Amino acid sequence: MAGNVERYNEQLHPRAVELIKKEAPQFAADTNIPTAEAEQRLAQAAVYKIDKNWNGVMTENGTVPDETTLKYLGTALAPMAGQYAAPTSSDVPTTQTERVYTPAETSTLLNQFADTNPARYADTSINSINFQGAYTGDLTYDYYRFYDRNIAVPYCLGQCT
Repeated sequence: MAGNVERYNEQLHPRAVELIKKEAPQFAADTNIPTAEAEQRLAQAAVYKIDKNWNGVMTENGTVPDETTLKYLGTALAPMAGQYAAPTSSDVPTTQTERVYTPAETSTLLNQFADTNPARYADTSINSINFQGAYTGDLTYDYYRFYDRNIAVPYCLGQCT
């Protein structure tokens, strides 16, 4: 994986970051792993599913998310699952409320994301503005720190001295 997170990712939406952080303690408790590891697994699974470049890098390095992680990711991201659905093209206004997805449906949407949203899957610029911290109202740079903690890997790829 690469140290320059911005180069590889369609960045996670800030809401996805918060939902992952919220689900991590439950994932950790249920699977008997540290909360920090649970958060990292969820974050890496998310970028694996929504970003072409990260998917390739993680596959090449043998760090493909397991089914348990994907199940918890579906639970975490269910409140915003519509973002991962296939785009609808209609110029007719609607008054319908946003569809609510189950965790299983969310997992399916994430699994199908590359096929149903190919342009977004390949676009590394999505949500990248969120790394600018103060510019976007994130005065603590929490978004950047989430990436640094869970996804960024040094350029030496674990062979640092």
